[in-house]
Amino acid sequence: MTPITTVAVGLGGNIGSVADTFISALRALARRPDCTVVTVSRLYRTRPVGPPQPHFLNAAARVQTTGDLHSLLEILQNIEAAHGRVRTSVRWGPRTLDLDVLWSDAGPISGPRLTVPHPRLEERTFALAPLLDVIPELANDYARALEAGGGLPPYEAWPLETAPLEAATPETRPLATRTEHRFNPTNRQSR
Repeated sequence: MTPITTVAVGLGGNIGSVADTFISALRALARRPDCTVVTVSRLYRTRPVGPPQPHFLNAAARVQTTGDLHSLLEILQNIEAAHGRVRTSVRWGPRTLDLDVLWSDAGPISGPRLTVPHPRLEERTFALAPLLDVIPELANDYARALEAGGGLPPYEAWPLETAPLEAATPETRPLATRTEHRFNPTNRQSR
């Protein structure tokens, strides 16, 4: 039997219709025979790190894969490129889509192209909050880092299944009522 690895994939972006881009990227990942998108976190609006730019949306997905993590990284980078991600020399600049391997149950990896857990995970509440949504059993490992970073982000969180964020006002955006959202690649119409 092929071993299955559980991975937390972080999603981020601040250019275009980011929530729709996330859904499209998750669908692309779910169509692969070697990947299953199990759950998706709430969707967080966060302040950018780096140069002045629009706020980011961040989320995480719990993914099971039969491939190795280096292959998954290549898959994620191909999905980013297919969604208009252009890598520039500006570190932490604006982007249509950023996909990161945040954590894996395969254990730590440290290399020139991939480090797991993500090397700055404990410094980033915008990654920790969605990670703990999809893999709550990591709370003992990361809850202190989340608290040290200011706790749960002070901005609203809502499920990916809601209406497009640009059309929703803070009063009409439903808050997430649970921490885990099953991903169904057919629950939103393609745009």
